[in-house]
Amino acid sequence: MKMKKVLSTLLTGVMVFSLMGCGEAATTSAPAENETTTIAETATPKADAPAADAAGEQIDLTMWCIATESDSNRHSYEAAIADMAEKYPNVNFTWEAFENQSYKTKIKAAVSANEMPDIFFTWSCAFLGDFV
Repeated sequence: MKMKKVLSTLLTGVMVFSLMGCGEAATTSAPAENETTTIAETATPKADAPAADAAGEQIDLTMWCIATESDSNRHSYEAAIADMAEKYPNVNFTWEAFENQSYKTKIKAAVSANEMPDIFFTWSCAFLGDFV
């Protein structure tokens, strides 16, 4: 469980830092309702990569966000996930992107049912305050 929290925190930090330098132009494609991207890396770890758990167990992480195809931040998410998959081959990462309004409904329902993903996007202030 501790490894899961460490990886969640690490991935969140990587995503935040990767978003700092983004400024791509928005695309004109229509936003998708619900997109799921699964990253399951099976390559052997590099020599300088951090060591996996002693047992070498697979870790499953799920992330929800609003970075659909038309979102200008999507590239940053993809780059951070690719970096994580390279560094941590024992982590199976599932990324689900939702349209903004449907995400608000889905995240509220998941919180009330205690079925949250490991990593999720939320807004600050009043929206986040309801979760607390």
